[in-house]
Amino acid sequence: VTSVDYAFEDVPDTVDGGTVLGLQNEGQEAHEMVVVRINDDVQETLEDLVQLPEDQAFESIEIVGRAAADPGDTAPETVTVTEPGNYGMVCFVPTGTTSLSTMGSGPPHVTQGMLREFTVE
Repeated sequence: VTSVDYAFEDVPDTVDGGTVLGLQNEGQEAHEMVVVRINDDVQETLEDLVQLPEDQAFESIEIVGRAAADPGDTAPETVTVTEPGNYGMVCFVPTGTTSLSTMGSGPPHVTQGMLREFTVE
């Protein structure tokens, strides 16, 4: 997965179970890829879920893993998706963050549209 300011690129609509997701940051800001599995009984889109209060949103998802990278770097972590279902990835890094060691103070990247849904078969 390639992160840019403020989007995820190179994410297929569907991947096979067992797919390993890595993150390459091509943006000017630091980015993370928080991968979540959306519970089977949830009808809301990922975009709808991130608008909910945090406690309600977390009732609808399961966090699968996280990878993060500074600009121009590849994240040392990967995330493996195994269970079939609907998934999403979001970036909660604050805008203005140019290094993961010094977080910015702006709104999270997800509020700038940095989220992506996909399916695991």
